[in-house]
Amino acid sequence: MKLAELKTISVDDLEIHVNTFDIRRDLHVFFNYIRSRLVKRSVRGNDLPKTDARRLAKLMSNPDAIGDVENVAGSLWLNFIDTLALKLNFTLYDTKGEYRGYTSSEPSFTDNYIDYDLKQYKKFTSLSLLQQERLLLETLIKDYGYSKNEFFQRHVLSSLNRFDSSGCATRVLPFLEFGKARQFLMNILGQCQSGVWYSTASLIQHLKKYHPFFLIPKTPRYKYPRDKEDGRYGNFREGKERWYCNDKISVKDKDAFERVEGRYVERFLEGIPFLMGYADVAYGDALNPGRYPSLGKLKAFKVHDHFLRLMKGKTIESKVAVLPNFEIHLEADFYPASLLNSLAPFTGIITDDRVIVLKLNKKKAIQHLADSPSFDLTAFLKKLTQNPLPSNIAVELLEWSGHSEMFTLYSGFGLLESRKKITMADKFSVKTISSDVSLVRNPDKLFAELEAALQAPLILNHTDRTLKNTPAGVKSLFTPPKKKKTAVAPKKTVTVKRKKFVTLYFSSLDVSEACRDALIKARCPVEADPVNRTITYSWANQKDVQKALKSAGTTFRLRIDDID
Repeated sequence: MKLAELKTISVDDLEIHVNTFDIRRDLHVFFNYIRSRLVKRSVRGNDLPKTDARRLAKLMSNPDAIGDVENVAGSLWLNFIDTLALKLNFTLYDTKGEYRGYTSSEPSFTDNYIDYDLKQYKKFTSLSLLQQERLLLETLIKDYGYSKNEFFQRHVLSSLNRFDSSGCATRVLPFLEFGKARQFLMNILGQCQSGVWYSTASLIQHLKKYHPFFLIPKTPRYKYPRDKEDGRYGNFREGKERWYCNDKISVKDKDAFERVEGRYVERFLEGIPFLMGYADVAYGDALNPGRYPSLGKLKAFKVHDHFLRLMKGKTIESKVAVLPNFEIHLEADFYPASLLNSLAPFTGIITDDRVIVLKLNKKKAIQHLADSPSFDLTAFLKKLTQNPLPSNIAVELLEWSGHSEMFTLYSGFGLLESRKKITMADKFSVKTISSDVSLVRNPDKLFAELEAALQAPLILNHTDRTLKNTPAGVKSLFTPPKKKKTAVAPKKTVTVKRKKFVTLYFSSLDVSEACRDALIKARCPVEADPVNRTITYSWANQKDVQKALKSAGTTFRLRIDDID
């Protein structure tokens, strides 16, 4: 393909749209919510119940979902995630319903509870991130119909208006293979350069010159013989009124390709590529003001690195770094749900962006180690990072493992410790732990009987945090070892100098580079990491850095949030 003819374009005067939402994350959040609750869909409309919709909306990456649920009929974003989970067979529920009588104008959905398929979900998450993304993309590409496509239906984040769908079940539309056309355009985008704004008009001209039949065949099929009279563009009408367009587009018109296929390309770019975060788009004034649908309004597009790696089959699966401050930095091209699920039992999320920052949680880790005694947290983290753990982290994890060996003894039970067999204790015994230790019920009653039998028992009541020491001359398996007294050498005073540093984490490489350039221009000593999108500087330079960052924000406003 000769993509050299694609022209770059300045977007200074255009309205740039960047998708900061993540359907992958929200898909997993939605599934986990359905797993944990019994959700019954509405009888009329088959919608999510409002209570569950509110809860789910708060969990979505699209903050507008909450307001849409409260103020509008429902959230398009939440409905899209709901439908996508169904298409991937993560969830199951009735979508046909039943007509309750001859007068029913729409189907009813009685007792329509949402079920889930854990086996199907685990099958998906067991795939590599590349395989998951390809399956997700394939699902969206193949989801079309003669009325369900870019010509007539807006995507969840689309803004351009559409053609009138009247008569879409006739003429050429029922035979168009939108899946192949979408994949063809994706392949073309996969040959573009990352971070470069291309003119949409130049892409349309490239298609007109080299691939004029990428969507509608040169010799199209028609549903009815008479449809041939209207030609290949018989399904498409323009007009001055939004809901009444009756001006025909003839194949003989010089700009017919731009007015049909060109409009399709615009709406395709703001569809799957934008929704999936593969590309950014920029809008300007339409070329046909006052006419519908709009033409030439989507002026430019820009693809991202992770999309190009996807098309080449070389995605970043996951890069994990464990830092001395107990943070775990996780970078991947696409949302690593399986890895996050495996880290969840002993971490908490600090930031959930392209670089996900987690933090090891002592309380959660100890509980997890106690519940899974065979689990080796240190070995698990070493395998993830494939690098040595920071020394302080390795020591701390060893201490946590020791804490996890504690046990809970419930009220009404006790531990009987004896090196000799005590027959009279058998009726109190619940479980033999070892040859010396057994779990018994009613320890006070057993103690009284042992005393009456002149066995001279000793009872110790331990606290929740520490074990009580035994009297002199009495040994126990649970006696804390005595600390050896060692001579303490006089302490020498050592002066340690401290220098504070600040690290800024950016979600966008464009913003990171703009701020870095501004800091360098202001001669502020900084250390920039373009891979992790971070900038680090000394606290002593805080005032100079703040001043420089203000000058960087000519096209955006910076808001800095502190994290733990």
